[in-house]
Amino acid sequence: MSQTNYDFDAPAAFAGQLGDLSPKHVRSSRNEETTAIPFGVAVKQGTGDDDVLLPDTATDEIIGITVHSHAHDSYTAGVADGVATKGSVDVLHGGTVFVQVEEAVAPGDQVFTRIADGVADATKTQKGAFRKSADTATAIRVRGARFLTTAAAGGFALVEFDSLANRALSTATADIEDDAVTTEKIAAGAVTTTELGADAVTAEKLADDAVVTANIVDANVTSEKIADAAVTVDKLALKATTGLVPLVALDVSIPAGVATGADDVDLGELGIKARIVDAQIVVGTAGTGGSTATLRDAAAGAGNALSDDLSTAATGRVRSDTLASVPTIAATDHLYVRRTDDSAAFTLVLLLAPLA
Repeated sequence: MSQTNYDFDAPAAFAGQLGDLSPKHVRSSRNEETTAIPFGVAVKQGTGDDDVLLPDTATDEIIGITVHSHAHDSYTAGVADGVATKGSVDVLHGGTVFVQVEEAVAPGDQVFTRIADGVADATKTQKGAFRKSADTATAIRVRGARFLTTAAAGGFALVEFDSLANRALSTATADIEDDAVTTEKIAAGAVTTTELGADAVTAEKLADDAVVTANIVDANVTSEKIADAAVTVDKLALKATTGLVPLVALDVSIPAGVATGADDVDLGELGIKARIVDAQIVVGTAGTGGSTATLRDAAAGAGNALSDDLSTAATGRVRSDTLASVPTIAATDHLYVRRTDDSAAFTLVLLLAPLA
């Protein structure tokens, strides 16, 4: 078919026009679509090694942008229809190329390509067309691409694309952008000790002050999140280097009960074998005259006393200091506070020396 129409002025740019003389990677492919693929649109891998298709799902990986060729007919007023089905189409996998944009763009804007009919504008139906926004999930982000020039809606913008960068970024948890990974987006238990190899996190891998109290949200680290025996005496550097064992302080608030009378407060298992070096209470709400609280290893006043009978009859600090020996508790022992009057409220403070 001969060309009978000619433009008086050459267009400044047209879809699929290579941008400049910088290095580029262009490869010939085959149009697997049942209709023509326009120039200057994004394409994905087709069925065969050399086949390409227009993107149509949110998970599609963009492999390139179609490049204009005068080998194909129907070039009129700066717009080419493209390559017919089963025709040979050049695809830019790396470099710069002009594309027609659906909305105004500027350098620095993100690059998106259409996968479904438009929402903001239902006339936007060309799959693979370029824009700067997702248009309510009808366009997907083209990673490894950026706009280099400004263009109005319907105009032509220069895009730089690198298919290798797109592939590397797309294989991550689908889309890591600035601030994309936040505490709100990390599912409870998503990262567990199973996913951390032995010695994966070491002192050498932590920059000075990389972990500071300001970075730890209140109550993020709780006893429930520490596996049984995860921290043992043998894992404490101080003992490993000096033979000394650092003391562990346990501070437990014990509120008043619901009825006046004796009761047991079960503190649960300590989780480590230890000696009770010091035991004291700080009474905030006094019980009745002669009331006491005693630390024991069994309920209902049974078992062994691990502290003196500490008076809860008056507010203030009371210390255990008359036991003949230093009590020892096993990692699986339950600790109980036996109150003769549960109307007393106090804080129990224990100082423990861990044992191997």
